Amino acid sequence: MIVIKLVLVDTREESPTRGRVNEFFLGRLNPTLVQIPSLVYHGWKCISQEPSVVVNVPTEPYRYDDPDEYRLEPHGSLPYDWTRQDG
Repeated sequence: MIVIKLVLVDTREESPTRGRVNEFFLGRLNPTLVQIPSLVYHGWKCISQEPSVVVNVPTEPYRYDDPDEYRLEPHGSLPYDWTRQDG
């Protein structure tokens, strides 16, 4: 069974869910369309043994001369532990 773990962290100043972390488990048995607002950091990884596919469809074309994408280090910068956890 193919499973992807999607993690969202809300960093929006005025959001009622600011600081919250959400995990979603998506895959063949739970195909899902996810809309992620600006300033909600997100990451995903395949947690099954079979390869997975993520289709990312931005609402605007990427601006190479003026990027509007913010990246953080995956470890230690947000309140989420990306290390592998068996069990």
